[in-house]
Amino acid sequence: MLAKYAHSMEQVSLSFARTGLHPQKKLTLATISPSPSVSANRMDIVRLGADDAVQFIAMRRAGLEGDADNFRTSPTDDAQVPLAAWAERLANEHVFAVRRHGQWLAIGGLARESRVKLDHKGLIWGMYAAPEARGSGAADRLMEALIAAGEAMGLRQLQLTLMADNVRARRLYERHGFVVYATEPASVRFGAIYADEALMWKLL
Repeated sequence: MLAKYAHSMEQVSLSFARTGLHPQKKLTLATISPSPSVSANRMDIVRLGADDAVQFIAMRRAGLEGDADNFRTSPTDDAQVPLAAWAERLANEHVFAVRRHGQWLAIGGLARESRVKLDHKGLIWGMYAAPEARGSGAADRLMEALIAAGEAMGLRQLQLTLMADNVRARRLYERHGFVVYATEPASVRFGAIYADEALMWKLL
C-alpha cells in the first residue's frame, strides 16, 4: 500500500508551520501540468481544508483497516485523534485528494518543519490510494501535486518513510526522484513480528 511511508513519521514530534496555498484550490497548469492520462481519466487534484475532515478521516480509516500492514498507526490509535485536530491539520498543511467524478481515489499530505534549523525540509505523510485506484495513475498525480507544493513553498528537500518491503510504494517514490538513504530495523511491531522501515528523500 502506498501509505506505508509516511505513517511512520506521522508520530514524530515535529511542529509544522503554516504555508500559503489555498484550500480547495485545484492545481492549474501553472502549478502542475497534468499528463494525458489525467485528462483521459477526468481526474482532478484539490487541496483539502477543514471542511473535508470527515471525508478525509473516512478514507484514511479505510486504509488503516484494509491495509494495516502498511501503516505504523493502528485504527485504535488513530481514532483517538479528535475531529477538530484533523480539521486544523487540514487547514494548516498541504493535504491533497485526487478525485474522479467526485470519488476520492488517493490522499496524501505535505508538512513543513517549522524549527529554524530544519525548516528547509518537508515531510510527505498519509499517502493512501484506494484499491480500485491502483494502477490508474492517481498516486502519480498525487506525488506530482505534493512535489509542486514543496517547490512553491521554497523547500530544499522532501522526506518520507515506508515499510521496507513495500515494493509498489517504493517504485512509486523512485519514479518521482526519491532515493533510500537509510533503513530502520524493527521499526514497527505487528504482534510478534517486527518490520523494518525505509527512509527516502528527494532534493528539490
